[in-house]
Amino acid sequence: MNLNQPEVKNLISKWQNELRQIVGDDVVLSVYQPSKKIKFDHLKAIVCAITGVPPERILHRSRYQSQVQARNLLSLFARQRLQMTYVSIGKELQKDHTTIITGIKRLRGFIDIGDERVCELVNKIESEINKHSDG
Repeated sequence: MNLNQPEVKNLISKWQNELRQIVGDDVVLSVYQPSKKIKFDHLKAIVCAITGVPPERILHRSRYQSQVQARNLLSLFARQRLQMTYVSIGKELQKDHTTIITGIKRLRGFIDIGDERVCELVNKIESEINKHSDG
């Protein structure tokens, strides 16, 4: 299906209204717009700076929660902002693509339930990415 921008905005508005009727809360839908100006290594530097995990530890086999969470955050933003495939993210992080899929799903689960720490990290990373990109 090929939609132009006004059609997409119309659909988002319609879905938002339907969700408000179901949920009864203020629902805001937005569309991620990929940025081609920010690169994976820059994204990794942003995630590492905000999470406090050194860049070399992102690639480590460690299962420490802080390092796993940093990898998952990096994977999520690489997927959303850079539109990288699971396979290409896995290659960058020296992980299997199924590990990337699972990590992103787990992270989205924390976001969906409103985990304060995860949501705060996501917001900080998003803010920092926006400072350094056009999207």
